[in-house]
This record gives sequence, C-alpha cells and structure tokens, in this order.
Amino acid sequence: MSRKLLSLNLSCGKAKLLHGCAEEVLPQLRSSSVGLVLTSPPYFDRERYCQDDPKRFPRYASYPEWLDGFLQATIEESARLLVPSGKLILNVADAGKYRIVRDTQRLAARNFHLRQVYHLRMPVRPFQRRQLGRIYRYEPVFVFERKQS
Repeated sequence: MSRKLLSLNLSCGKAKLLHGCAEEVLPQLRSSSVGLVLTSPPYFDRERYCQDDPKRFPRYASYPEWLDGFLQATIEESARLLVPSGKLILNVADAGKYRIVRDTQRLAARNFHLRQVYHLRMPVRPFQRRQLGRIYRYEPVFVFERKQS
C-alpha cells in the first residue's frame, strides 16, 4: 500500500496527528492549511473507537443522523481544510444494511474528484471464517482530490 501511496506524488512535509472526534476537531483548523486528510471513520453503530464514555455509543441515534452529522460534516470540513491540490484518503466499508461506500462517494462528489481506489486486505476474524468461507475481506480506500474552486 505504501508504494501505491507514493504514486500519488504527495509532497513531503510536516505531519500532525489529531486525536478526537472529526466533527469537533476539524472545524477548529484553519481553511486551506492541510495537504492531506487521511481517515478511517467508525461505521455508524458498528465500531466503537473510544472507551471514554459508554453512554455516548452509538454517538448518533440513526444512520441518517450519522450521515449528516458525521460523514457529510467530515467530508465538507476536509474540503475546506485542504489546499487546492489537497487529497482526502478515506477508508470505508459497508456495514450490514448500511451502504456507507455508496453514500461516501455521493457525498464526496460535491467537493472532490475520485482519483484512485485501492483495496485494503483485512483478515476475517477466525470465528467468521466458516460462515464467510474466506480468510480475507477487502475494504475500499478512496483517494479524492479536491475540486478547484
């Protein structure tokens, strides 16, 4: 995967890792100040990324609320933060009945061009292998380039 990312011709520079909820952290950052946003967000009510406050899981009561309050907000804030040739790399996957991949592409199309799709190979948990009949599953990793204003 790292060789594939090198083919994107991302410039070298400083990196800053921010810990927190994207919909709270990103609005605090300066517009057009970032060259790359890389994220693999939690999939609505399927993944719990934080153990701090059990009462906050799931954070959004419904999938439409999550789409609007988290996914759309994160994508739009990423567009605001990125420099004109900036990239958003987003790893998502469908989760049960939730079509997160389709919704991500639809929401990102407003502000981004889809430049590349990679497929991240992930091991299937041992207890699921019999049921699924395979050892690996694949999740798309989208590389979006910000549209010029």
